[in-house]
Amino acid sequence: MAKDMEVDSSVDRISALPEGVICHILSFLPTKVAVQTSVLSTKWRKIYTLVSCIDLEFGTLDDDREEIDAEKSNRFSNFVDRVFFFHDKPSIHSIQELDIYNHHFAFLGMPLPASVFSCETLVVLKVNLNSSYHALKVPARICLPNLKVLHMHDFSFSNDGSGEKLLSSCPVLEDLVLGSCAFNNDRSKFKISNSSLRRLTLQDYYTELSDQFVQIMICAPNLLLFKCTSGLRLDVILCNLSSLEDAHINVRAYAHEVYLVSYRVRVLKLLLGIQGVKSLFLSNHTIEALSYGGNLHADLPTFHNLKFLQVDWPSVEYPREFEDTIQTPKELMDILQKTPNLNYLGMREGLEPDALSQEKEILNSIPQCFISSLKRLDIAAFDGTATDVHFLKYLLENATLLQKMSIFCTEKLSANLEKQEEIKNELELFCADTTSCVIEFLPSE
Repeated sequence: MAKDMEVDSSVDRISALPEGVICHILSFLPTKVAVQTSVLSTKWRKIYTLVSCIDLEFGTLDDDREEIDAEKSNRFSNFVDRVFFFHDKPSIHSIQELDIYNHHFAFLGMPLPASVFSCETLVVLKVNLNSSYHALKVPARICLPNLKVLHMHDFSFSNDGSGEKLLSSCPVLEDLVLGSCAFNNDRSKFKISNSSLRRLTLQDYYTELSDQFVQIMICAPNLLLFKCTSGLRLDVILCNLSSLEDAHINVRAYAHEVYLVSYRVRVLKLLLGIQGVKSLFLSNHTIEALSYGGNLHADLPTFHNLKFLQVDWPSVEYPREFEDTIQTPKELMDILQKTPNLNYLGMREGLEPDALSQEKEILNSIPQCFISSLKRLDIAAFDGTATDVHFLKYLLENATLLQKMSIFCTEKLSANLEKQEEIKNELELFCADTTSCVIEFLPSE
């Protein structure tokens, strides 16, 4: 029986697999390794050219011990061109997804091979140059008629308009990410104009104190999702975002106090451009930036369509060293005054009890949404202090349509089930005559 189950190691079972299965297996390998399989046999010579997903990496961990010279750069560029040359043969399948990543931080800069910008079947292109000091260089001819996803990280735009040229050459682009991009000092304006764009993400972690700003104009009438993570070096101007449904705004000012008022103006302009959204995520630092002078209630636009509002500090999008909690209850209440049709409010960082106790006038006004539309509330960082409980009573008393309140407790309160039950009973007795709200206590997420 054992002999019958023995496998003959001399039989090439992989080569006997259908061509499509082999291509699927090769798609999980780095492209360099997939190409190396071409020497196995005559059958394998061109199988790698059928793989539609390509992953190209320049530099390895071992390369950090060497100097990346021009010869290596040229070899890599030539390798990419050869890969594209074979994939461009009309008799075989063509590349659909390409991921290029430069591992070597000290890389002096190498233009992407021209063939990258003329692959007519390319659907997904992701490029990380790992050095925002080097300008993106594009060839005179760009032909990307099927490109739908473009993610670009850690590079700079040159002042020759090549960035706009690249974007305008992608007629069906739907998903655009520009992460940690630098702009030359002599080019202070950049325009993103694309009617097919559905999702746009801007990420800028620039923290140097400066009065130099980059103006980015965005014209995308079919955009559905907009995410902006910025140190407010970007002056984002939004025009014609009539289809926008979901926005994530996470900005923070890193500048001398003389610039803070202009930062506030930028945030207000940003909110004005997205006032038609249905769902909005605001970081606490975004709300803090609105506190830099002026009458916020008068300056804010009204978000008539907004149903979902979450206020928190999304640490996954900002470096850990910048993560701290800024509590701005007054500004939040001003925002709530401008959301008359809000259904959901989430406060994942909670509100500062001391600030509420010192500014009691904050609770004197009642936002319209509390009376007419708010049905769900999530509040985190709840510690069970007298001020915490007083704030929840204020909500229960005034949000008469509230159906569910989820309270995420601090670690200390999570361990004290007796106190949780005591607070819950107190709140339920308080709201018995005003609302049928369900109250639940949960551990912190």
